[in-house]
Amino acid sequence: MNRRLVVLSICMAAALAVSCGDDEQGPSGPGTAPETSTLTAVSGSTDAIYLTWTSCGSSDFTEYRIYRSLTTGIQANPDQATIIQIVTSSSDTTLTDSGLGWNTTYYYAEGTYYTKGDQDGKAGYVVAEDPNPPPTETLPSAQADAPDPFQVLRQAADWVAATKQCTLTARTTSDQILDSGQKVQVTAERTLYVQKPNKVAVEYRSAQERRRVLLDGKTLTLFSPTKNTYGREAMPGTIKAALDKLANEYGMVMPLGELLVSDYDRLAANIQTGQYIGQSTVGLYPCDHLAFTQESLDWEIWLERGAKPVPRKIVITYKLLDGAPRHETVITRWDDSAPPKSAFTLDIPAGAVKADMLPAPAAAE
Repeated sequence: MNRRLVVLSICMAAALAVSCGDDEQGPSGPGTAPETSTLTAVSGSTDAIYLTWTSCGSSDFTEYRIYRSLTTGIQANPDQATIIQIVTSSSDTTLTDSGLGWNTTYYYAEGTYYTKGDQDGKAGYVVAEDPNPPPTETLPSAQADAPDPFQVLRQAADWVAATKQCTLTARTTSDQILDSGQKVQVTAERTLYVQKPNKVAVEYRSAQERRRVLLDGKTLTLFSPTKNTYGREAMPGTIKAALDKLANEYGMVMPLGELLVSDYDRLAANIQTGQYIGQSTVGLYPCDHLAFTQESLDWEIWLERGAKPVPRKIVITYKLLDGAPRHETVITRWDDSAPPKSAFTLDIPAGAVKADMLPAPAAAE
């Protein structure tokens, strides 16, 4: 079996790569010693590595820089490596590096930069293999003791519905059908902050654009830093009611919206058939794999086994559309703690242009 050996340079507190602290004069000045900042990775697909690092609480924080190289020595000479991402939010601590090749050794480093542009840190590294071997699924027999897929789905939906707050990061891969008929994939990453019953914030990142969305119980605000445009629309007071308005009046579906609502009756209303496929692994998480069919689409969901049935992967096939495009979501992070208050603040910069960022409302019949 082909494997990709990934060498991940972890940058910690001390001399040349990364540190983080509350020293008001910067990491090179006197004061409290910087806290350790650690870079780790999870290999969970055939072409991607999920990077996570500890956050920086220093008031001097400027940005994180994520480096990648095909040669050793990146921890000592990060400027000779490729910067694959610059992150300017100190709370944004995850990244999916996708489109990677097989039989290739990759070296990573993370640098935390401060107001003065200084770095501080101690080099280290960790080795991981990617991709993981293809997940082994335990397929159910036709016996009566096979789990009921609808019961497994209901238990997960009820658990998510009872979750009042969370922060999750999802990597999405969507098929796009070109005019030539060729099918290509488009990848993006979303971080969602949820505070039920009425607050959702979304940070969207792709190679082409960055967007932010805020639903605060009164208003939906959309802002594109890439285009420097924004839009606002009055919304009902709950997440569910706002999603219904977007779907019914604008024909617009918020990604992962049904997951936020997680109403089993709503999820199951249009299901025609369901099947328990088996047990498999998504990243490091053992999951129950379920498959369902509806009139216009087929969908699969992988639910983490155990007390917290976190949805770890969702695949939707739009079988009535030309080319039957697929949309895949892999949830790489799920945190039940309260999101930071700053997540639900969206300040539109001076000079941003107001635009119609929602489609025109559907005409009443």
